[in-house]
Amino acid sequence: MFKVRTSLRYLCLIHALSFGSALDAANWMRDNIAWLGYRTLKQLCVPGTHNSGMNRFSGGTSFAKPCNTLNQSQSILKQLELGVRYLDIRPVIADGRLLTGHYTKIASFSWQGGNGQSMDSIVDEINSFTRSHNELIMISLSHALNTDVGNRYYRAFIKEEWDRLFRLLDRTKFLINGTSFTFFPWMTLSDLTKNGTTAAVLYTVDSLFTSVFVGKRVGYGFFYRNSLGPFNRFSDSNIFSTMFDDQIKKMRIWSKSAYFLLSWTLTQSPLDATLCPLRNSLHQLALEANKFLRNLLKETTSSAFPNIISLDFVETPLVTEVAIEVNRKVKY
Repeated sequence: MFKVRTSLRYLCLIHALSFGSALDAANWMRDNIAWLGYRTLKQLCVPGTHNSGMNRFSGGTSFAKPCNTLNQSQSILKQLELGVRYLDIRPVIADGRLLTGHYTKIASFSWQGGNGQSMDSIVDEINSFTRSHNELIMISLSHALNTDVGNRYYRAFIKEEWDRLFRLLDRTKFLINGTSFTFFPWMTLSDLTKNGTTAAVLYTVDSLFTSVFVGKRVGYGFFYRNSLGPFNRFSDSNIFSTMFDDQIKKMRIWSKSAYFLLSWTLTQSPLDATLCPLRNSLHQLALEANKFLRNLLKETTSSAFPNIISLDFVETPLVTEVAIEVNRKVKY
């Protein structure tokens, strides 16, 4: 019995050393550049967060509550320190301010949702992180929405509003230079971070409602979505087994050819969103999904694996640990 207990303690110690105190999640790319640096982004797995800016509740519509609008609990800076390298940022204009948002159109007559972290604080926190961490950060800008035009008339940003946002984002340090034809999945981590000696930040721009004119900025830190182009199709279910089966099936089909984002997220039903916290909150659903995240490892192979693992409520380095384990399983 003593030998068994000793062995178990030894195994626990090895795990802790591998992914506990020994894992510096804030520097995981730099620390592993020797074996990850030569890989292209298509050959890498990185942690991501879904609706990354919705980590605080900054007001919203009449039916909006933290339980049905917040997808995260940690600031952008903390997410980066936990190892997240893909940020899903959804800018909105609310009360004249550039914030992040989480909104849904209800039928054809109303929008419901809330606001999160401000865009200026996000830029400040990215700059704070890259000041001392030579990591690659990819930021997706999508779902841009002006909420100051009347609830029934919320609309996508127009050119002047995108320009206002871009002027704010111009303050971001370590923006990557490329061209309008740059395709990042073909580029190596070492190419982008100069072999781990510098940070590298890129924004990709997408709008569900209208085209976005990046203008003279294209190739200078700002790129259209097709420069990264992740395949991203969530399961739209609040049942873990349904989400799991759906995402694994999509991974096996699409990850061979596409830059593949695996959406390890559960979605509230309309009843959940209306009655939470008496029914499932987004946080409760995330806790349910995230506790099974290591199950993903059994499904990954060198020919079927996620390039981005996107989670709600990243509160520990678990997703970074899993991403590193995926990278170890994938052989090149």
